[in-house]
Formats: sequence, C-alpha cells, structure tokens
Amino acid sequence: MSRDSQALRVRYVGPTNTKPARAVVTQKVPDRTLRHSMEWRDDLDPRENRLLAVQEFLDNQFNPYDPAEKLSVNPEGLYFDGDYYYTWETSKTETTEQTLVSFDFTLDNIISVKAPKSTDPETLRDQAHEELKDLIFDNCDSFTFEGISEQDDTET
Repeated sequence: MSRDSQALRVRYVGPTNTKPARAVVTQKVPDRTLRHSMEWRDDLDPRENRLLAVQEFLDNQFNPYDPAEKLSVNPEGLYFDGDYYYTWETSKTETTEQTLVSFDFTLDNIISVKAPKSTDPETLRDQAHEELKDLIFDNCDSFTFEGISEQDDTET
C-alpha cells in the first residue's frame, strides 16, 4: 500500500479543565499509532482547522528528505462515525537552480618584492605571487567585504 493511499483521522476534542479545544490527527501504522494535536483556532472555521491540523501532521511526521517532495492534503474529506478522514498526495516540485552571485572582497595588504631599482615590475609577478601565497598561508591577510554583484548569465 502506498503512503498516499492511507487515510488520516481527524477528531475534534473539546476543552477540558486543563487543555483547550483541539484537533487530533491519528494514523494507524502496523506497529504503532502516530498522533498530532493542534490547538483549535477560533478564527478558522471547522474545516479549515481540520485541514490545517492534517497539514501540520504531514509536515511534522513525514518531513521529506527530498526538498522537491511536497505533501499536500486532499481537501475533500470523508465524514464517518463522528470523525473526518483525509488523504494526501505527494507531488514533486521543479527544482530551480540557485542563482549564483559574486561576493566581492579586497585584500588590504601590500606585497613587496625586493629587486634592483631598475627592474621592470612586470618581471616580478612570479615573486609577488609567492609573497602573496606566504602571506595567506601565514594567516596575515586582511580581507574586506565590498559587496555582492550579480553574475552575467549571457557569458558562454
């Protein structure tokens, strides 16, 4: 039997001296009974209270590991012997790829390379890279967050 074909029983339980009125959702499974109790909300009509209680039960009990899976209550319930019964369905939502942005930082350090005064600075790039690697390796770097920029999706 598929999980979607099982029915959940919802029962209204009136207030007592110690507890407010509530909707109790119950599901019998082979080795135990699963229950969820939700305080009755006077701002909702009875049907809305029952549907909300069932949705809370589904969200709490069957917290899916697949984020694309959505459990939703079938709003057409069945009334039998003083209780309401509801089923639910599982649907897959299209997963959208997250939009990537660039977090921009500047490095607040000056790298110095010793060389004769007449040296062309372009010839010192490799030495400057080595100095930068040493600086980062020794945790002597100081990054400053500058902002976030959107990536251009037109690049191929």
